[in-house]
Amino acid sequence: MKETVIVIAYETSYLENKIKSLGYNVFPINYFSKKNLWKNLNITNLKKIRRDLKNSSNKISMIYGSGLENRPEIYSYLEKNFINKGNKLNLLYKCGYIYNFRKEITDIGLNIPKLFKNNGNTNKSKCIYKPKNSCGGYDIRYSNPNNSRYYTQEYIPGDTFSISFFIHNNQQFKFLGFNKQYFLKQYDIHPFVHAGAGNLRNIKFSRKIQSSIKMLAYKLDLIGFNSIDFKIYNNMIFILDINPRITSTFKIYNDFYKNKLLKYQLLSNTNFHLEDKLNKNYGFIHIFPKKEIYYDGMGEVILKDIINKPKSGEYISHGDPLFTIFTHDKNYKKLKEKLRKKLIKTKEIYSCYDIII
Repeated sequence: MKETVIVIAYETSYLENKIKSLGYNVFPINYFSKKNLWKNLNITNLKKIRRDLKNSSNKISMIYGSGLENRPEIYSYLEKNFINKGNKLNLLYKCGYIYNFRKEITDIGLNIPKLFKNNGNTNKSKCIYKPKNSCGGYDIRYSNPNNSRYYTQEYIPGDTFSISFFIHNNQQFKFLGFNKQYFLKQYDIHPFVHAGAGNLRNIKFSRKIQSSIKMLAYKLDLIGFNSIDFKIYNNMIFILDINPRITSTFKIYNDFYKNKLLKYQLLSNTNFHLEDKLNKNYGFIHIFPKKEIYYDGMGEVILKDIINKPKSGEYISHGDPLFTIFTHDKNYKKLKEKLRKKLIKTKEIYSCYDIII
């Protein structure tokens, strides 16, 4: 019998295909193709999944991508009953509030946005309201939601970046790359929702950021693939979010390294070796429709490089991504131009939001 890998994420098709290519069985739990299971996921359902999979699998492992950031009630069951091929889920929950790591971040010379505890003393033009344990930039807003789950944080101006890295066997740190994050234009409901990213080889303070993040990663005992969001403002580096999981930028680096990152994520005792540098710039954009849309498949006919697409005939709700455009070019400037051209073509077919690239 083969080992089965449970994949938990909003969208799992990429990981499903790549895991199967390594010889594993896959059981996906995702929002788009298994909505009922996703919405009703609980320990009872997980027990049934485990019983069913044990009949056909010699081992049951788990890879986590997204979606359970605010579901700590099922973390212990997942950890006890499946082999977790990533960071501990309680660390995921702790990372949902960046101020849990204030000391670790400041000890290595990096900064963290101010936390405002008295909303009456904040300058509204310079703060944002963030929910604890959110994902993908959803629900972060400029206006006060008056909800106890939210906290008030200093707004740091400028571009948002992330750094992607891999830690093998708790020892070997491998810097993978920087990513410039893209956001939707005039999307007032979720102004900070992640709408894509482009890979960058170098940015301002590259060496300092790499060495500092390496120290932070070891302090937090991170393993496998991770990414950390940050901004550079007034020559200071501000850590915004720590993501100890498979994020959307994983595809950029896993494709470049020909599925080796996924192999190392699943097999931590394998000899670890990756070539030094990317020789292309990769990027992607998520297409968000302005209203509920009937997907007719025309995007696949006219556009290339579409992934995470729905089935023809499906209705896509406002607020859900329609599909993702993933491409590459020889440098970042050309990559941005290519992504913009593909976005313009897409807007000729579908009514969708513009993206700040």
